[in-house]
Amino acid sequence: MSKDQLNAIEKELRKALKTAGSPQLHQAGGDVHLVLLNYFSISMIDQFYPGIIERFRNLGRWKGKAPNKPVLVLSLIDCIEAGLSSSKRIPIDQRLFDSYQQNWELLVGSDSKSRIEYPLFYLKNDDLGWKMITRPGEEVKEELSKSRIQKDVAYGIFDDPIWEFLQSKENRDLARVIVLSNYFPETQHKYLDDRPFEEIRKLTLDFFEESPAPYRVRETKQEGYVRSELFRARILHLYNNACAISRLQIDPPVRIIQACHILSFAESGMNVMKNGIALCANLHAAFDAGFLSINESYEVIIPPKKVFNENVSPYSLGKLKGSKIILPDKEQFWPSQEYLGQHRKRWGFKQ
Repeated sequence: MSKDQLNAIEKELRKALKTAGSPQLHQAGGDVHLVLLNYFSISMIDQFYPGIIERFRNLGRWKGKAPNKPVLVLSLIDCIEAGLSSSKRIPIDQRLFDSYQQNWELLVGSDSKSRIEYPLFYLKNDDLGWKMITRPGEEVKEELSKSRIQKDVAYGIFDDPIWEFLQSKENRDLARVIVLSNYFPETQHKYLDDRPFEEIRKLTLDFFEESPAPYRVRETKQEGYVRSELFRARILHLYNNACAISRLQIDPPVRIIQACHILSFAESGMNVMKNGIALCANLHAAFDAGFLSINESYEVIIPPKKVFNENVSPYSLGKLKGSKIILPDKEQFWPSQEYLGQHRKRWGFKQ
């Protein structure tokens, strides 16, 4: 990220912290580049790399389940990290094949066939600007066998925005976390354990603590980005991409199903699972505004005093009163009653 971009982030961050009256700016001694960038994290990246994050989240998969493309994207990122690419060209050779096979065995297992030829060609249908180029310099227009790829194809390329994004190590790590958390939540630890990603691994483990780690004011940009994305991915995975209140389920969830903090991150500094719940966008906004909350029995409650007006509709908030919310399978990840109690108290619900 350039100096001008960092200065722009600093300007926006100072403005937001001033508006929110947040003490974190003073606690950090004015070193804004090290303040928790979760205030903006993903949205800030989107300003400078529009839509990049969503592209890695929404890789098309055969029958909605095939893991080939996500494994290939991780392998391509690994090749860039290893310095195997030059002039925007990623060689399609045995090194890529080996990386793909290794990642496949770690994340998917050795019982199923990996078949790299499929994602190498069909990745072009995703919004990454991927192309395979033959040795004469022409784009591959049809699916090829692995032997034909080895014989005729020289390299692959991403479009310029993706290539530029992946030149930064912190962006490569963020892309890895997005892919791992969204497509391989159960086996991602095997990939991380196989590589020297100590910081990412530590951040990943933080999300499973029974109580949150002490709130850290100083945090690198990479940690901020990774924490935000991990929190989102973990919460959506726990709720199977479904809104806990309305039960609306969408896969991929895009921005319709969202990871909601019970206690806002800006105030609590907590990105742990028990401080999160999956809600659709309108109910997320209603929860944050205090138009509804959740009681000790995990039922939806509406404010005792009328604080908003709404028309009569099948989708009225009032119709949700008393409905039970969806809860994760494991009780250790249920929304914390301590945090829900603080939410109820803040918005004047009866205790």
